[in-house]
Amino acid sequence: MILTNKGNYSDSDPKHGLIDPNSIKILLEPKFSLVVEKDYKRSTAHGKLNDVFHAFKELEWRHKQIWDEQVSKLKLLKKELISASPESKKKLKRDEINELRSNQTFVYPLMVLNDNLTIINNNITSPVALATLYGLARMKPYPISGIEKSFAGFSDQFRNSVLGKLVGDVIAKRVELEKNNLSIGTEAPNFSAKNMLSKEIKLDSYRGKYVLVEFWASWCGPCRVEMPFLLQAKEKNKDLVVIAISFDEKIDNWKLAVESDKISSFVNLIDTMGIKSELFNLYKIQYIPQNYLIDKSGKIIAKNIYGKELTSMLVDRYLPD
Repeated sequence: MILTNKGNYSDSDPKHGLIDPNSIKILLEPKFSLVVEKDYKRSTAHGKLNDVFHAFKELEWRHKQIWDEQVSKLKLLKKELISASPESKKKLKRDEINELRSNQTFVYPLMVLNDNLTIINNNITSPVALATLYGLARMKPYPISGIEKSFAGFSDQFRNSVLGKLVGDVIAKRVELEKNNLSIGTEAPNFSAKNMLSKEIKLDSYRGKYVLVEFWASWCGPCRVEMPFLLQAKEKNKDLVVIAISFDEKIDNWKLAVESDKISSFVNLIDTMGIKSELFNLYKIQYIPQNYLIDKSGKIIAKNIYGKELTSMLVDRYLPD
């Protein structure tokens, strides 16, 4: 049910919840109570179902507060960057901005997932927790392993319910999809793509070197955020070959992005077929940015490492001194 401070509306007309900013959602259940706060949007219902529902809402509010704080900090850093002097201070501000953007793209979503899974794991006898798990399972950027583990914690009765079977089907499909993906320890498939001079470059021509293959595009914000971290990794290990493969359909956009992001030291390649390309399917790409670290023998030793973790893992764990 959707309630507003002007009246009651049922779920049969959910548009009221979108239109009225003072609406709240509650679950109808026997013997529930409603506590109305001065800030109506923070009003809560209490009961067996609503208490769990409220825990998720509180978490949502807390995450929104964290996100809003990050957005405000980002705006402030951008202003400080304009007035920063000398160039060394500008670089520090740029590094802060890049780190914050990377956190927003990669760290924040994982925090949201893990916090939700904690509530779910503590409420495995609640259909509300199962419904929330269903929503998480359908969001592809979230790793499926933790979601699958949480689902296993529910009883047979829950897992065999109508909703439980829906959750199980989504998880099974995603697990099967990941099995078909390239895994660590397998040989990286060879490919070829054109460079800035329209010359075909092959992956296996770099056999005997450590190679980081980064799939990206100029229009992909998170991809562009990662470029400074790739540059740092490259600077710390001169022997590392970074092959940045763009799925831009327009070559001019790709070239402008390469120049703007100052990544000319990379092996910059492009496949203008985008998601329809053979390369996209060959590497089982579901989203970008996506990357693979390949050792001297051509085997995948790590994948999908981003931000500060990328530079620290590359230099400290995988690459030789």
